[in-house]
Amino acid sequence: MRQHPAVADAAVLLSEGNGTASNLSAFAELASGVQPSAEQARQNAQQRARQIEQQIDGAAFRALMEGADRVAILAMSDRLRCDGLFTQAASRHSLEEIYQATGVAEVHQRLLRRWLDGLISVGALQQDEQGDYHSLIAADAERLQQCWQEVEQWEQRAGYGSQTLHYIRVCSHCLRGLLRGETDVRGILFPEGELSTAHAAYRDNLVSRSMNNIVIAAVTTLAAASHKPLRILEVGAGVAGTASDLVPALAEYRPEYWFTDLSEFFLMEARKLFAAYPWMHYGIFDMNEDAVKQGMEMNSFDVILCCNVLHNACNAGEVLAQFSSLLAPGGSLVFIEPFRRHNYPLLVSMEFFPELTGFTDLRATTDQTFFTREQWLCSGTLNLAT
Repeated sequence: MRQHPAVADAAVLLSEGNGTASNLSAFAELASGVQPSAEQARQNAQQRARQIEQQIDGAAFRALMEGADRVAILAMSDRLRCDGLFTQAASRHSLEEIYQATGVAEVHQRLLRRWLDGLISVGALQQDEQGDYHSLIAADAERLQQCWQEVEQWEQRAGYGSQTLHYIRVCSHCLRGLLRGETDVRGILFPEGELSTAHAAYRDNLVSRSMNNIVIAAVTTLAAASHKPLRILEVGAGVAGTASDLVPALAEYRPEYWFTDLSEFFLMEARKLFAAYPWMHYGIFDMNEDAVKQGMEMNSFDVILCCNVLHNACNAGEVLAQFSSLLAPGGSLVFIEPFRRHNYPLLVSMEFFPELTGFTDLRATTDQTFFTREQWLCSGTLNLAT
């Protein structure tokens, strides 16, 4: 037992019972720190990231991302102006006036505040000491059209994936209805239940492909180093954006892979997609609820995988603590998560999902949706709310 890398020390006690009966008791102290397999997985993931970076046109990619930010900033500014705000150079508006003019639904008021904060952070809007907003940049349909043409040109050079940008563009054209709660962003992402747009967002664009390849490098390293088949829990697996490539890559290791989500629809689709892999399992799981009450056993998973889902945690600190209790000694949490405070294309698209409310961690007061990289690295702050 002492030879196991997850054990710091161990002892066995033999006690005599009545007659010929004896009791054998074992005690183990778990090891702290990073396990060798986890360190190798990290190194392999970093190596894969470097290889991907060498394969892409970095200048075109950066220009594309800057263009996508710019067009989203203009779309938000144009929406505010179309609602009769900031029509004069001297116009000043309170937050309540902006609420009233836009007709924003209560569920999206936090997102509208994020718009304003994001516009201020890039100098597209100003706020005075009294809290009133002023000096919004000029924006109109003609300028937006020109910016979109530039984005399309950079996309062709970078090879990013046009369908994802098309989704963002459709959302940007629907901002009035989205803000007012008259248009459901899920209907744009899943038109008539069709999944190709969601696949483009979570699997088929340059960023998603790259991140998924890095995850595959890490998880297959863990599987290769394990003396037994891994038990993997994927949380919020959705349209199988990551699993569609990860599962075939794990075939030689035959793990016990739990594909979980909140929706039976996604589980049904996954059962068809992974029918050739008998070691796949499926279930409903909500990370914001008690895992034990949902049938999960403590210390039972070797890997917990979360791809673009942790920002849906009501309280990230509590969810991470629960994941820690679900992991076996030496287990690993592998996740993909945006960490820009203001991801402008997401501000006009994905952030309209109504689930992105009701946070009880520090986001309750900062109006963040995504934690920054610094906040993740100092994860003790994730539980704080004031």
